Amino acid sequence: MRRALALSFLAHFCMAFIFAGLLNLIFDTEPGADPTTLEFVFLPADENDNFITQARFKKRGSPKNSQSPKQHLSSKAVQNNYTAESGNGAKNIPAHPQSALLPQNSIDFHESPASPAVNELDISNQKSELRSTFEYAPVFHERKDSPDIFDKDYQLQWATLPVSVGEKEKINDKLHDIIEELAEAQNKDTVVFWEWENANYTFDLDHTEAESAMELDEIFVKITRKRDGISTTTAMRMRRMAFSHYAKFVDYWNPLIVLHDDEFDGRFHSNSTFNIMNIGKRPKFRGKVTTASHQIKASGTPYFSFITQRDSVFRAGLETGVGTIKLPRSLNISVSENPDSLHYLFSEETWITFHSSGEFSWKKKGEPSSKSRYIPKEPITIAGFKKAKLHLRGIISGKMMVYSSGDIIIDGSLTYKKNPMLSSYSEDYLGVVSEKDIIVAEPKITGPGDLILHGAFFAQNRFRIRKFWHENNNAKLRIYGSITAGSVGATEPRYGTRIQFDKRLEQKRPPYFPMTDRYEVDVWDELWHTNIDK
Repeated sequence: MRRALALSFLAHFCMAFIFAGLLNLIFDTEPGADPTTLEFVFLPADENDNFITQARFKKRGSPKNSQSPKQHLSSKAVQNNYTAESGNGAKNIPAHPQSALLPQNSIDFHESPASPAVNELDISNQKSELRSTFEYAPVFHERKDSPDIFDKDYQLQWATLPVSVGEKEKINDKLHDIIEELAEAQNKDTVVFWEWENANYTFDLDHTEAESAMELDEIFVKITRKRDGISTTTAMRMRRMAFSHYAKFVDYWNPLIVLHDDEFDGRFHSNSTFNIMNIGKRPKFRGKVTTASHQIKASGTPYFSFITQRDSVFRAGLETGVGTIKLPRSLNISVSENPDSLHYLFSEETWITFHSSGEFSWKKKGEPSSKSRYIPKEPITIAGFKKAKLHLRGIISGKMMVYSSGDIIIDGSLTYKKNPMLSSYSEDYLGVVSEKDIIVAEPKITGPGDLILHGAFFAQNRFRIRKFWHENNNAKLRIYGSITAGSVGATEPRYGTRIQFDKRLEQKRPPYFPMTDRYEVDVWDELWHTNIDK
């Protein structure tokens, strides 16, 4: 039985071997070459006098050596003859295995001879790199007009000269003095003449008041300089600053308050000397810091005004001795400009809650139930008169100002429905203005943990926190927007302060938010445009 199985296995193996051999004979063909190969060899001038390089074509499927025996012998003879006549310089150069040089009078197109001269290029064995035709496509350049040279009608403009650094500083100082004088006289349209450095300057100021509750006053300034018979002009647009332009603004700094574990991302201004901790956890100012005082007090060091590693504290710079920015004596908040549907008046203590649905509800003291109203798209004013206290919390959806001639108490977080930090399309704005204090309620009302406030807050008297000594597990008071106060109270240890400026407030203010008496340059190309007097 085993012998029969062995014989059967051997027979099957032999048949498989024979079958594989037959398949090999049937399909065994020489590997195909490229469809067409064209070879060129370039010879020096002295070699090309009597010989010419011949191209050899090889087609797919043709044998490796398509020469006839006679042609092969003929090319070998020519090659040997050339080698003998070439002298010593060519004896040591091996002939190309499939190339020869032919006399011009005996050219045939069956071979592709190549020169065995010393300058013959090596035939690369590497595969040619294939590249897309797009790599060699021409690059089209867009034509760019030059608005600095031609105007909209393509007329050549007058030449321009840059305003020098020293001249720019002088112009800014002069404009500041002019606007400050005009603010006191309540007249912002004027023409002022000034002489400096053998040049005569004319300042033409045109004031434009804000056209809406959220816009800012503007002054358009045209400056003309005349020197040596040449008249040059430059123009700028200045914008009035609101108090909401500052991440934190303090009129009078309580000398008992020391900034410690606090961070401010935006402009910081104080009209008086303020105190910072100089050891341990120190404050961080990521925006420019200005103060009307000429010093900063540093606690925790032998030298009270010496601040170690100042750059790590004032990261965007510190400027002392600047002009005082006055708080308005009276806010003059008026709701008469708004129709009745856009302002809501309260004459007694009221608890107000804002809802993400776009409405707000309120409950007056002594009333059993609350009422509600939807917030329109237009800016609204919620006002408390007769020193009515207003309590706030909730989610803001819309544009509004909450004003009170009395205190405003924050009972919980106030956040925008569309967070501007996450959505650039947010149109939610909140301004909170009190002629007295803005107060953060007790911990039992606000609850534990961080307190988050979105909006611009203005307290003509103080911004303060009740029971600030209450331990709150390193909680933070996180404000996205702005705080302005006549003075500030202590926040620690209940809260460490984190204020991040809402950059939208650079261009807009919350409805009817108070403005300063300062203007800053909004648009200026800092160029003199020349025009020769005729």
